[in-house]
Amino acid sequence: MTFKVRFLLWFVISILIFACVLGTLDYGSKPALAAGLSYSVLHNFKYNDGEYPAGSLTASGTTLYGMTPSGGANMVGTIFAFDTKKGNLNVLHNFSDASGSDDGWSAHGSLTVSGSTLYGMTMNGGTNDNGTIFKLDTQKNSYKVLYSFLTGVTNTSGDSPYGDLTLSGATLYGMTEAGGSSDQGEIFKYDISGGSFTPLHSFAGNDGCAPFGDLTMLGTTLYGMTGGCWSGEKIPSSIFSYNMTGNSFKVLHTFSGGADDGDAPRGSFIAKGTTLYGLTDAGGAHGSGTIFSYDTKSNSVKVLHSFAGLPNDGGAPVGSLTQVGAALYGMTSYGGAGVCETNHVNYGCGTIFKYDTKDGSYELLHSFTGGTNDGANPTGSLTAIGTTLYGMTSGGGSQGLGTIFSIVKGQPPGTPTGITAKAGNAQATVTFTPPTTNGGSPITGYTVISNPAGGVDTDAGTTSTTHVVTGLTNGKPYTFTVTATNSAGTGAASSPSNKVTPQAGPTVPGVPKIVTVTPGNGQATVSFTLPSNGGSPITSFTVISSPEAKKGTGVGSPISVKGLTNGTAYTFTVRATNKIGTGPASSPSSPVTPATIPGAPLNVTAKSGNAQATVSFNAPASNGGSPITSYTVTCSPGGKIASGKVSPITVNGLSNGTSYTFTVKATNKVGTGPASSPSNSVTPTAPSSGFSGTWNGSWNSDYGSSGSVSATIVQSGSTLSGKLSVYGTACSSHPNFTNLTLSGQVSGNEATLQASCTCSGVKETLYYTNGIISGNEIDGVYTVTAADNSYFDSGSFSLSK
Repeated sequence: MTFKVRFLLWFVISILIFACVLGTLDYGSKPALAAGLSYSVLHNFKYNDGEYPAGSLTASGTTLYGMTPSGGANMVGTIFAFDTKKGNLNVLHNFSDASGSDDGWSAHGSLTVSGSTLYGMTMNGGTNDNGTIFKLDTQKNSYKVLYSFLTGVTNTSGDSPYGDLTLSGATLYGMTEAGGSSDQGEIFKYDISGGSFTPLHSFAGNDGCAPFGDLTMLGTTLYGMTGGCWSGEKIPSSIFSYNMTGNSFKVLHTFSGGADDGDAPRGSFIAKGTTLYGLTDAGGAHGSGTIFSYDTKSNSVKVLHSFAGLPNDGGAPVGSLTQVGAALYGMTSYGGAGVCETNHVNYGCGTIFKYDTKDGSYELLHSFTGGTNDGANPTGSLTAIGTTLYGMTSGGGSQGLGTIFSIVKGQPPGTPTGITAKAGNAQATVTFTPPTTNGGSPITGYTVISNPAGGVDTDAGTTSTTHVVTGLTNGKPYTFTVTATNSAGTGAASSPSNKVTPQAGPTVPGVPKIVTVTPGNGQATVSFTLPSNGGSPITSFTVISSPEAKKGTGVGSPISVKGLTNGTAYTFTVRATNKIGTGPASSPSSPVTPATIPGAPLNVTAKSGNAQATVSFNAPASNGGSPITSYTVTCSPGGKIASGKVSPITVNGLSNGTSYTFTVKATNKVGTGPASSPSNSVTPTAPSSGFSGTWNGSWNSDYGSSGSVSATIVQSGSTLSGKLSVYGTACSSHPNFTNLTLSGQVSGNEATLQASCTCSGVKETLYYTNGIISGNEIDGVYTVTAADNSYFDSGSFSLSK
């Protein structure tokens, strides 16, 4: 059985098992991102850089390398590098399936790094189209196919490798999902120095079949798992070892499924001492897969966690575990609180989880939600760089083609710097610079502390970098420190500010009052009343937006704040400054949403009718930040206009025989956007009318009777009508036909006819005949041929002017 068939069968079985347990679970509250964690989508895959990544990322320094099984320049996959510092993705190689190429394609595994060289495998392609081993030098940007797997059901080299390569010295070890002497998969090694390929073990079914992952090396022993398959009956999945010194293979454990064991592993082991940890795609107490350990000393398997499925747990993990300290991290392809439907059934979008090997605790860290803002259904493993975990999803994201993401345990922010204080009357204005690090999650607020104590930070908890501290004693010197807070907690206090002594006399200005906020295109204009100047002339006003803390400054009202995002709601505060310092912020304004006119509608097409045309189109790429309220279609020539709220829109009153194109404009509350590109050209035409004709043919019935038929038909508008004459013996049970009629419709070039009669007073239908008027009009005659011969064996229908 081929890889494609085996994989499809296992995939369907896993989904069915997972779906069967959905109805038994408790649909309680949905879990959110675990406290103290920061999750970010770093890249949304697009067709030109790859799509639907199936494997895992491989780290080298701060660069992540990976592959996609499809997409790219040739739509059969890519090799790429992602810079975690700059956040950009670079395609290193586009796989090709072009005729005559020995390149591989459809890569489902991960890459193995050795210095500047990447090694990997493809499932298809190569000279035999059974997959390849390849290398890519990242410094020279050179790509080379090292080996093409052979053809044939019982070939000795294996074929269709799904997993990764394991590097030991100058030797690569790996597995194929199919091929080998029994076509059940194979273990092999490839000598990099000599370029030689050596089969090590062919799976025979009774010792496992269809390995999907890679091999894990402990000393001179390789450990791995088979996924199981069907070959007339189910062949169980297994754990095995291969001793590289003695070239000996041994089955260590056969998975049984059920509540006490997993089934169908799709990934690989990670080793911690003499213990191996892994995942199964199915089995366990809920049938949705397990986390398990295998003790290589005692040859014992222990289920550590049974996945329960949505909404409070994941299900069907496909990849492997990743170790950071005592914790194991992994992903499930389904389950969780997200809603991802297949055939109108929600299987969930997958999860990220953590298992602590010290205390045996399990924690759900993130539920993927899919859609445009998150990934969905990961099928690989996580990769750690420091305290940050990186991974890929095979779906979701802005293009629906998968994502690269990070999840990091948040730390409190660093310390603010540049603390500067300026004294006022019984108060001080403190300014500072944000910390160089936010600890992995956005800063939610700052707090200023006076020394000695007693001051009140009127801006505590805000993200403004100017705070006013009141309640100070005039004539008493103070210094100030600042702390920053994020979701993980509050960071250390800054160094003290300069020392200031509040004095009676001029004070900072009072509080401005916002009167109006007028939104514009990427900006808003804030008008306000001037406050008291505190006894010192006001030198400037500062308007700050929330969110984003965009600033606008000026010497009076109004002040515009630019650089805003159309479609985002903002509130604004205003502060006044004099030589004493900056006064308190105003109350926040009412929210406003900047917007502009919509873009041009897309993909405009037209279809002609009788003195009219129907125009279809797609919404603009941008609505300008405000919902589109209407569309206007304009024809050329003539300039006739039609409006509507959605596509399509029909333009009436056109001249038959005249060629037209159409443009569409979109309107929102701001105004009307630019016109689209012109549609295709169409020419309205009037329908044919004013024909008469005859029907001549023969008929029979299920009762054995038969005869001939003739009729005269007259067309009125789009309706056909006429009177039939039936000749011959009628049906045996109803010997007399009466009230024979023929009726029908003509629409464009299509005519439908139906004959009916009354037999001994019982109304019956002699079935109907229909047909397409063939070709164009020839000498004013059109011909209809019967399509249903149940009663009318043959005949022809002619309409002529």
